Amino acid sequence: MKLAVLALAIASLAGCYPGKCNGGIGRPMPLPQTEAEPVVALGREGARLITVNLHCSTGLKNGADILEKSSLDPTSVMLLGANGPVPIKLEAFSNPSAHSCEGACGLNVSPESPLEPGDYVFVILLDQTKWPAVDDDAVTRWQGHPALMQRYHVK
Repeated sequence: MKLAVLALAIASLAGCYPGKCNGGIGRPMPLPQTEAEPVVALGREGARLITVNLHCSTGLKNGADILEKSSLDPTSVMLLGANGPVPIKLEAFSNPSAHSCEGACGLNVSPESPLEPGDYVFVILLDQTKWPAVDDDAVTRWQGHPALMQRYHVK
């Protein structure tokens, strides 16, 4: 019994979700986010719009490798507004100081031009990626596809 408790404690310290260290996609979040203003002014030119925490092998050293291994690209990652898809730029990054897969890499998504005021939805189509969601409870559906989604409002 003590051995099982010790093994569970060590696994939780590792910071890796079982079966997700070869790649997993976390929930999308707005940046920056505060309790006072949970939705930021997303229309700022050049501002990072959304960040996604990715779980990956610490062996992935650059953004191009992360995007290739995950299949995160404009067909699987979308920002949609009232007038349809918004052109976005994807920038994956590696964290060389991560001690586990949990913080080893991430994804920043930014619009190619300032956003108009209105409502937007950010979607990652999980059936179009090679990596699963880290948190199965976060998975929803978008047009029949399993997806991770986050809604935004631009003032």
